[in-house]
Amino acid sequence: MDQKKKKPGIFERIETFLHTCWCIFIIPSSTLAGAYMGLQMHGIGGAIGLGLAGLIVGTFLAWVPSIAWHIIEALGH
Repeated sequence: MDQKKKKPGIFERIETFLHTCWCIFIIPSSTLAGAYMGLQMHGIGGAIGLGLAGLIVGTFLAWVPSIAWHIIEALGH
């Protein structure tokens, strides 16, 4: 039972690359933004709490990137 795996096409590889770049960008950015806002408004405890919240939100946005576009569109109106 030799099953050959199909190699991903060029568009699948580009999509995977772009999704990886998006994840590498959005997760640290949202964590840093949350920690910065928390530090400015609430001190060290707020930085830890909002940094953790930013990590969770960033992970969700990395998992479902289309949500980010809906949020950006809603903020523009």
